[in-house]
Amino acid sequence: MSSPDVVEAGSQKAKGASCWAVGCGCVFLPVLLVAGVLALVIPGILIPPSCGGPGAAVPGKSTAQILPTAVPGLTTVQLLNARDIVNVGYDMRSQGVSKRDQTIAIDTAYTESSLINNPGGDRDSAGLFQQRPSQGWGTYKQVMDPTYAATQFYNHLLKVPDRTNMDPGQAAQAVQRSAYPDRYTKNWNLANLIFNAVANTHGCTTGAQVGAVGEDGWARPAPGPITALFGSRINPVTHTYEALHAGTDLAAGGCNAPIDAAYPGVIVTVGFDSAGDGQIIIDHGTLDGHNVQTRYLHEWNPSLMASVGQQVVAGQQIGQVGSSGISTGCHLHFGVYIDGQPVDPVPFMQQRGINLNDRS
Repeated sequence: MSSPDVVEAGSQKAKGASCWAVGCGCVFLPVLLVAGVLALVIPGILIPPSCGGPGAAVPGKSTAQILPTAVPGLTTVQLLNARDIVNVGYDMRSQGVSKRDQTIAIDTAYTESSLINNPGGDRDSAGLFQQRPSQGWGTYKQVMDPTYAATQFYNHLLKVPDRTNMDPGQAAQAVQRSAYPDRYTKNWNLANLIFNAVANTHGCTTGAQVGAVGEDGWARPAPGPITALFGSRINPVTHTYEALHAGTDLAAGGCNAPIDAAYPGVIVTVGFDSAGDGQIIIDHGTLDGHNVQTRYLHEWNPSLMASVGQQVVAGQQIGQVGSSGISTGCHLHFGVYIDGQPVDPVPFMQQRGINLNDRS
């Protein structure tokens, strides 16, 4: 939902550009020429290419050689274990595993084992998730296999009723049934940082899934369905006529679900607008002769993962879904601005291969 001081929509349209599309490799080099296309790659961030599907090889570098971005206080071994958990989740997307589910899995494993494949624990607990063979989680050898353990966790998480609307810590507790039910909540922010550090090492992705980059280099900021369209309306909170709802509202997976950057750029605003809406604004520079910005509203804490001057890539998580400001509940208000004027995000993103109404 937009703040009340928006301006009328403009008519210009910008076209998505060049290299953040098929063929861009996962590399560390600042500049790379791939098939005649100049790709700007932000140093220290691994760019997920849109080619060949999950796990596709990067030319000259195997997926196993692509190391995660460093996270203060964590070792490479811990990050590689987190990457294994994320990779299992990617492979289970067709079963309904989401980025939020993957982050819950990281949160749980960090809380249980500090992301160390521990051979022992309380009673007969073992492995990344400290699963107990005596409680039906599998044999000792199985629960010590990170792939098996993560698969078991996701299988149980998918069976939790209404997990998408639950607090992440509560969802983790519903699976683990710990004697200390509040223990998972305290590591949620760290789990998001870890997810961002390891997610882009998975390999190539295709389509418009959450976090995946389409062929035109754009990513869906959050899942649908669309709950409010761009244009004039009766404001559901104030019940007054609103000349312009300057964006599109998405259900976005519920409270605390991930919000992703729609396109590479620089974060220029992090904070709260005049209506109290937590907001993040990304400037994507000049596309087809026009300045393009995207706006993400209603975060409870917009500075949790975003900071002014931060460079981001398409599909990178920048925040979490909230309900701050003028809002009827947790959702994402997504706005697109051309030369400072709001335009309808639905056709804008559709022209770039992204269906904002897609719930997957």
